[in-house]
Amino acid sequence: HTRYPLVTGVQTCALPILPNWGGNPPLDLVEHEIGHALGWMHSTIDLADDVGRHSYDSPLDVMSDSAAPRAVDSTRRGGPGPLALDLYASGWLEPGDVEIMPVGAEPDEWQDAVRLVSTDSPSVPGSRRVLIVVLGDRRLVTIELKAARGDDSHLGGPGVAVHLVERGATGDGWTARVVSSGDVGLLRANSSWSWASGRLEIRVNSIRSVGESLATEVWVRRLADA
Repeated sequence: HTRYPLVTGVQTCALPILPNWGGNPPLDLVEHEIGHALGWMHSTIDLADDVGRHSYDSPLDVMSDSAAPRAVDSTRRGGPGPLALDLYASGWLEPGDVEIMPVGAEPDEWQDAVRLVSTDSPSVPGSRRVLIVVLGDRRLVTIELKAARGDDSHLGGPGVAVHLVERGATGDGWTARVVSSGDVGLLRANSSWSWASGRLEIRVNSIRSVGESLATEVWVRRLADA
């Protein structure tokens, strides 16, 4: 897709369907592989030095631990929702849903607040569904509000997910790593968090209902002495 060049070719694999699943097998692995066909990236919490190596350990994304909902509720058959950046790359988020922010030239100065609504919400005038902070040609930080309902109800409560997105050293493919701290990688309401290696500080306001949406405000600033 011209908005974000993630598609590097369609991948195929054999999908294991175990006999003890009977006529109601889980579908999260199928969803994961469909994501590959759409060009979606893997995401991870534990990332090795090589950006292409990772563990399928993030409950925030169908392209990581796709069985995370089933680990909480054995009757669940679908995986978590996808990341907002994948939705945007596939054209499922409109340009007006996305705020793209340079990291900022002046250190220690907060950028203007960005009002985020949860990625499962309809578009809301004056709000965004993902904030993308540009760190360089090969590095982005994405910030999105997960509502913890529907596909993401296993998360136990809403929060803001922060991912570092990097292109591999060879230029082939992208990997997203959860870089926020806290419960299952989510920043909960009224929290502030500094990411020293990324030279960023992120502050999250209260999370509240606005009609059918959940909303919060997020502030970002570059750290001078990270």
